[in-house]
Amino acid sequence: MKQLSFEEIQIGLCHCGCGQRTQLAPRNRKELGWIKGQPTKYVVGHSKKHRGGPKVPIGKKWCFNCQRVKNVEDFFRHKHAVGGLQGVCKVCSLERRREWNTKNRERVRFHNVKAKLRRKFGLEIDVYESLCKKQNNLCAICERPEESFQNGHVKSLAVDHNHTTGKIRGLLCNNCNRAIGLLGDSIPILEKAISYLKQHDNSTSSTY
Repeated sequence: MKQLSFEEIQIGLCHCGCGQRTQLAPRNRKELGWIKGQPTKYVVGHSKKHRGGPKVPIGKKWCFNCQRVKNVEDFFRHKHAVGGLQGVCKVCSLERRREWNTKNRERVRFHNVKAKLRRKFGLEIDVYESLCKKQNNLCAICERPEESFQNGHVKSLAVDHNHTTGKIRGLLCNNCNRAIGLLGDSIPILEKAISYLKQHDNSTSSTY
């Protein structure tokens, strides 16, 4: 393939002259060779291995990882990739993702917690960490640290909120959070439970 000069490269095509489409630089970044408004130097993921492999018929694509020709339906979409599809098939992509997750468990766990807080409570991770610090990483009710495990890790303190107003009340351990939830967050029922426990305190004689 003829190597094009920069002047011959159409706007939106890879700066290397390979003819592949690429995104335009959103801003100037000298260290990356970006010039705002001009094609970036390389397509995302662009390298010889992506351009390698055999010629394939329409509706087929070559996976550079397992080096097999597959149907285009077997590849995830990628808006910046050649043909709008990833260079690796879905099977290889998921396997690589599993391997990465295994090697980066803590990082994955952090991002999962962060995403859950934002999705479920509209709470940013820095606000959650501030609440943890304020409570000394202890449950707001029993004043003990979380002891429940999930996927081999001690669970994070649960965010307790008013189910009617959505207002966050504090952070609770799994046991306390489940306890008040099972009792419907009802103050009268909780007061009756306290009265019941006092009535049947082991320090007093049995009524039976």
